[in-house]
Amino acid sequence: LGISLETLKRYKEAIAEYQAALKTKPGWFDAMKSLANVYETLEMKDAALAQWTQILLHTPENVEALTRKGRLLLSANKPDQAIALYQKAISIDPSFIPAVLSLESLLEDQLEYERALKELKRVNKLFPQNQEVLLAMGKLYLKTEDYPEARTALLSILEKDRKNIPALKTLAQLYIKTGNLNTAQKCFKRILSLAPSEVQFMYEVAEILYKMQNYKEASQYLKTYLAERPKDIDAYFLFAKILEEKNKPDQALKTYEKILRLDTGNTQALAAVSR
Repeated sequence: LGISLETLKRYKEAIAEYQAALKTKPGWFDAMKSLANVYETLEMKDAALAQWTQILLHTPENVEALTRKGRLLLSANKPDQAIALYQKAISIDPSFIPAVLSLESLLEDQLEYERALKELKRVNKLFPQNQEVLLAMGKLYLKTEDYPEARTALLSILEKDRKNIPALKTLAQLYIKTGNLNTAQKCFKRILSLAPSEVQFMYEVAEILYKMQNYKEASQYLKTYLAERPKDIDAYFLFAKILEEKNKPDQALKTYEKILRLDTGNTQALAAVSR
């Protein structure tokens, strides 16, 4: 019943049902886990943390509970405690990828790139085709400017799954950083063909086309994007730049004025209007 109520998003009733079940059968793992999940859904982080702690009292080597508690501790700005729990989970099960990825992400945030990469390489040897691990490696290599390794990791994903949008996005970012704008815009267009509703990528394509001086096509993408996101000031600025490049100062001025209607104190738009 609790699961049905949770599916219907009747969370308070689901909580009551799980709590009632635990009074009848204390230590019932499925009910405890479901209760923790509902608390997290409702962003009741203290309650969720207490629930995962309770689960660990019953099953101290539960790697999922260790990892989930670690994430909550990290959100509470306790990274050292989070690291300790991730490491404990990995020591119990070195192949538990959620713990590995959580640890890697935290180490990356702390700029400990070598430690993060070492952990990813270790688990990649165990699961060489795991797309989550390869994507994390690709992103980390990209951040550390090891572009050949980043490309290798990302292409390994796309060889198995040509429709992997996160890999395509990261690959496009790689091509932008390496100056291969034409291939980057092809990646973003591929994403749009797979997921037309992902309108944010229209802006990405427009930016690249602008850099390539393909103003006509850039304008088309921006118009479609702004129809969906009519308050995106950055997009209007890009559109105004394109109009200036196309020697259409009156239309550019109108675009800057539109920006000022959205943000009356925008100094960049005020400077453009006063020119």
